[in-house]
Amino acid sequence: MKPTTIFITYNPHNWNEQTMAARLHTIGAASGFRMYLPERSNGNQHVELETVRRINESDYFIIFSFGALSNVVNTEIDIAFNHFNDKSKIIVIYDAFKGKTLGGGAEHFIPFYFNSQVDHLDTFLKSVIEQISTKKEDNVGKTILALIGIGLGFLILNEIGNKN
Repeated sequence: MKPTTIFITYNPHNWNEQTMAARLHTIGAASGFRMYLPERSNGNQHVELETVRRINESDYFIIFSFGALSNVVNTEIDIAFNHFNDKSKIIVIYDAFKGKTLGGGAEHFIPFYFNSQVDHLDTFLKSVIEQISTKKEDNVGKTILALIGIGLGFLILNEIGNKN
C-alpha cells in the first residue's frame, strides 16, 4: 500500500512558516509518510516544475499561513486544487490573531483559524479531521491530525517565546 503523501508549503521569506514546514516534513518522514516541500532553488518568483510534480504526487496539501500570501503559494494552491478537484484535501491554517492571510481562492481550500488562547487543541483538531476525513476507517485523518497537532504545538511554543 502506498504511504500517504503530504505536500507542505510555506510563503517565501516567512521564516516561521518555512521552519514549521521543514520540521513537519522531518517528523512526517520519520513516521513513515511521504512528505514533500516546494522546490525553491531558482528563486521565489514562479512555481518550479519539480514542485508541480510533487503536488501532483500528493494526497494532501497543507499550509500554516501566518504572513502575506505570495504569488507562488497562490499558484501552488491552484495547482493542488486542479490535481485533487477536492478542497477538503487542501488545508490552510491561519493564526486567528493575524486573520486570513491568503487572498481569494477560498473555494479551493478549507480554512481553519486557530486561536491558541481560546481553542482547545483537541477540539480544534477534531474539527479539522471532521472536515477532511471521508471514511471512518481511514487512517489518513489520523496522519493529518498528528501533523497539524505538531504544527500547532510549534505555533504555541513560538508565541510563548515571543512573549519572553
